[in-house]
Amino acid sequence: MAEHYSLKSGVVLSINIKNKVKKIVDKYFLLSKKDIVVTSGTRTSQSQVEAMYGKLSGGDQLAVYSNQTAAKEIKKAYDDAVVVN
Repeated sequence: MAEHYSLKSGVVLSINIKNKVKKIVDKYFLLSKKDIVVTSGTRTSQSQVEAMYGKLSGGDQLAVYSNQTAAKEIKKAYDDAVVVN
């Protein structure tokens, strides 16, 4: 069976995540007849920091993160650093 998704260059997925993505994408393809591109995957600590910094410096919030206690602490640390600089 053909894969109905591709990974953006540099995106890494664990085998467990690949299996879950495949199930979701296969159902999506049945309904839409469209493939998708996965633009983000498993991140190292460093790449997660870069992604969060990018969101904050672009004016976005961290509302998408499930651990809002940690997200608020990160946002506060970012805001404190921005005020100092």
